Amino acid sequence: MCLINPNKPPNDAVSAANGEALLKEPIMSHALDHRRSPSLFAALGAAALRVLRWPARVIEARRTLNQLAGMSDFELCDIGLSRQDLANVTARPLDEDPTSYLVSARAARAGRRH
Repeated sequence: MCLINPNKPPNDAVSAANGEALLKEPIMSHALDHRRSPSLFAALGAAALRVLRWPARVIEARRTLNQLAGMSDFELCDIGLSRQDLANVTARPLDEDPTSYLVSARAARAGRRH
C-alpha cells in the first residue's frame, strides 16, 4: 500500500513518508505570537491612558464636590442630598466619580420618604 500521493503534499499531522502520526512543533511561542501582540499593545495603551487621565478625573471629581458644598442646606435638600452625603463621598477614592454614590444616596432617601 502506497501512502505517498505525488500530486498532493503530505498532511500536517501525518508523515507521508512512514505513515506515522506526528504532531508539528509550534514554530513560535505564545509570547512571540504576532496575533496576540495587538491586544497586549492595546492593554498597555489603555493602562497608560488611564494613568495620564487620572489627574483630570481627580480635579473633575473635586470640582463637583466643591460646587455641591457651596450650596445651602435648602438647595441640597431640594435635590435630595444632605451635608452628610457630601462628607461620605469625601471618604471615597480620589478619582472615583461621586455621581454614582450621590445618586444612590438620593434614591435611598427618596425610598424612605414614601
